Amino acid sequence: RALRMNAKLDRYFSTAECSIRTGMQKWVDRYRSQWVDPTAVQAEIDDFMTRFDERTAQAREEQDELRGQADDEGWVTITSARAKRAENGETSTRSALKREKKKRKE
Repeated sequence: RALRMNAKLDRYFSTAECSIRTGMQKWVDRYRSQWVDPTAVQAEIDDFMTRFDERTAQAREEQDELRGQADDEGWVTITSARAKRAENGETSTRSALKREKKKRKE
């Protein structure tokens, strides 16, 4: 049957309704499909960061509520206070005080 077909007649599997990509266009489409749309990625990042900020704010509020209050058994939660900064911007820790003493000796 194949031998009886007209060889001069071009036959295409690709139609207007269902086009089949071939050659260079197929390679370009495959290459472009590898990369993610930057606007979609940015939207996903923004969504994650808003949820993260909400969770951290909620955790901070819970810590503030527990500060200085006794629980069921009478235990008081003690949170570490941030070290106060000196005028020069350094924290007042032991190592910073030792450095100051060394400088004074010199």
